[in-house]
Amino acid sequence: SSWSKNIVVVTAPHANAVPVAEYTLSQILFSLKNGWRFVRDVREKKEYPSKPFYHGDIWRYGRLISLSKIGRMVAELLKTFDIRVISYAPFAGPDDETRLNVTLASMDEIFKQSDVISLHAPLLPESTGMITGAHFSMKHNVSFINTARGAIVREREMIEVLKRRHDITAILDVTDPEPPSLDSLLYTLPNVVNPAYC
Repeated sequence: SSWSKNIVVVTAPHANAVPVAEYTLSQILFSLKNGWRFVRDVREKKEYPSKPFYHGDIWRYGRLISLSKIGRMVAELLKTFDIRVISYAPFAGPDDETRLNVTLASMDEIFKQSDVISLHAPLLPESTGMITGAHFSMKHNVSFINTARGAIVREREMIEVLKRRHDITAILDVTDPEPPSLDSLLYTLPNVVNPAYC
């Protein structure tokens, strides 16, 4: 083993966590301004709307799934903004709510209430396929951000909802598999933003 051969094993998750948290913050703020919907509208209609499509306020619900290392970083970054943050984090407690200025909630409550949903859960047997098509059907005009792992989402079910619900925006930094198969609708659905494969 590495230990018996005196091989030093190190890990540096913080180095990757910082840019992921910062990227997530940018997407939460852009989504709360209806930014991706504005982009789609201009592309499809080939004209700018007569009235501003986005609004000056962002006092709406953001939501985090899991207060993992990155989830906690995102919560810390969101403290600066007037955004109400709720989180599904089964192992978090009252101290976490106070320190991070979040409100703990159930998974269903988060999908019913939130305007932006950001996924930060680790990929475990318990979390595989945790996000279903039914979750995406709960609220209109929602943005869903996944910078965690693609397999946490039941991708086929998500795609079926996205095909008929163009009010939903999926911002997918990860997929399952990676990259998607060449015939995947994730490449062509207008309401999917996939920066990893653009």
